[in-house]
Amino acid sequence: MRLFLARHGQSVGNATGDDPKLSEKDKDKLTDRGKKDAARLGDAVKAAGVHQLYHSPATRARETADLAAQAAGAKVEGEPLEAVRALTPGSRRPRGPPRSFGW
Repeated sequence: MRLFLARHGQSVGNATGDDPKLSEKDKDKLTDRGKKDAARLGDAVKAAGVHQLYHSPATRARETADLAAQAAGAKVEGEPLEAVRALTPGSRRPRGPPRSFGW
Protein backbone atom coordinates (compact mmCIF):
# COMPACT_ATOMS: atom_id res chain seq x y z
CA MET A 1 0.00 0.00 0.00
CA ARG A 2 1.18 3.51 -0.82
CA LEU A 3 -0.06 6.54 1.11
CA PHE A 4 -0.10 10.03 -0.41
CA LEU A 5 -0.70 13.09 1.77
CA ALA A 6 -1.85 16.45 0.43
CA ARG A 7 -2.59 19.75 2.08
CA HIS A 8 -5.98 21.36 1.50
CA GLY A 9 -6.49 24.06 -1.13
CA GLN A 10 -6.23 27.73 -0.16
CA SER A 11 -8.84 28.63 2.45
CA VAL A 12 -10.36 32.03 3.16
CA GLY A 13 -8.36 32.05 6.40
CA ASN A 14 -5.13 31.42 4.48
CA ALA A 15 -5.93 34.27 2.10
CA THR A 16 -7.15 36.84 4.62
CA GLY A 17 -5.11 36.06 7.71
CA ASP A 18 -6.71 36.72 11.07
CA ASP A 19 -9.57 38.97 9.93
CA PRO A 20 -11.74 39.48 13.03
CA LYS A 21 -14.78 40.24 10.82
CA LEU A 22 -14.87 36.65 9.54
CA SER A 23 -16.23 33.72 11.51
CA GLU A 24 -14.10 30.60 11.94
CA LYS A 25 -16.64 28.77 9.78
CA ASP A 26 -16.17 31.27 6.94
CA LYS A 27 -12.38 31.15 7.27
CA ASP A 28 -12.48 27.36 6.84
CA LYS A 29 -14.05 27.46 3.34
CA LEU A 30 -11.99 27.25 0.14
CA THR A 31 -11.37 30.32 -2.00
CA ASP A 32 -11.76 30.16 -5.79
CA ARG A 33 -8.01 29.58 -5.96
CA GLY A 34 -8.37 26.78 -3.38
CA LYS A 35 -11.05 25.13 -5.52
CA LYS A 36 -8.74 25.28 -8.55
CA ASP A 37 -5.93 23.84 -6.40
CA ALA A 38 -8.22 20.94 -5.45
CA ALA A 39 -9.13 20.24 -9.08
CA ARG A 40 -5.42 20.17 -9.99
CA LEU A 41 -4.86 17.80 -7.09
CA GLY A 42 -7.52 15.59 -8.68
CA ASP A 43 -5.44 15.43 -11.85
CA ALA A 44 -2.44 14.25 -9.81
CA VAL A 45 -4.61 11.77 -7.89
CA LYS A 46 -5.86 10.29 -11.15
CA ALA A 47 -2.34 10.09 -12.63
CA ALA A 48 -1.15 8.27 -9.49
CA GLY A 49 -3.95 5.71 -9.77
CA VAL A 50 -5.50 6.65 -6.41
CA HIS A 51 -9.09 5.47 -6.00
CA GLN A 52 -9.89 6.40 -2.39
CA LEU A 53 -9.46 9.70 -0.57
CA TYR A 54 -9.72 10.43 3.14
CA HIS A 55 -9.75 13.80 4.88
CA SER A 56 -9.64 15.48 8.27
CA PRO A 57 -12.78 16.98 9.84
CA ALA A 58 -11.90 20.49 8.60
CA THR A 59 -14.35 21.91 6.05
CA ARG A 60 -11.48 22.98 3.79
CA ALA A 61 -10.13 19.42 3.81
CA ARG A 62 -13.54 17.94 2.96
CA GLU A 63 -14.04 20.45 0.12
CA THR A 64 -10.56 19.67 -1.23
CA ALA A 65 -11.17 15.91 -1.09
CA ASP A 66 -14.59 16.22 -2.76
CA LEU A 67 -13.30 18.37 -5.62
CA ALA A 68 -10.18 16.25 -6.12
CA ALA A 69 -12.24 13.05 -6.13
CA GLN A 70 -14.67 14.51 -8.64
CA ALA A 71 -11.82 15.50 -10.96
CA ALA A 72 -10.14 12.09 -10.57
CA GLY A 73 -13.19 9.87 -10.71
CA ALA A 74 -12.24 8.64 -7.23
CA LYS A 75 -14.27 8.13 -4.05
CA VAL A 76 -14.15 10.03 -0.75
CA GLU A 77 -14.27 7.38 1.95
CA GLY A 78 -16.36 7.32 5.12
CA GLU A 79 -16.15 9.63 8.07
CA PRO A 80 -13.47 12.30 8.54
CA LEU A 81 -10.28 11.05 10.16
CA GLU A 82 -9.71 13.04 13.36
CA ALA A 83 -6.20 11.59 13.61
CA VAL A 84 -5.03 13.49 10.53
CA ARG A 85 -5.90 16.88 12.04
CA ALA A 86 -2.32 17.25 13.24
CA LEU A 87 -1.79 20.95 12.54
CA THR A 88 -3.73 23.94 13.71
CA PRO A 89 -5.10 26.31 11.01
CA GLY A 90 -2.38 28.59 9.69
CA SER A 91 0.30 26.99 11.85
CA ARG A 92 3.02 24.48 11.18
CA ARG A 93 3.36 23.48 14.82
CA PRO A 94 1.95 20.06 15.75
CA ARG A 95 -1.05 20.05 18.07
CA GLY A 96 -0.18 17.81 21.01
CA PRO A 97 2.23 14.89 21.05
CA PRO A 98 3.22 13.06 17.86
CA ARG A 99 0.67 10.50 16.77
CA SER A 100 0.99 7.12 15.17
CA PHE A 101 -1.68 5.89 12.81
CA GLY A 102 -3.04 2.36 12.95
CA TRP A 103 -3.97 1.92 9.30
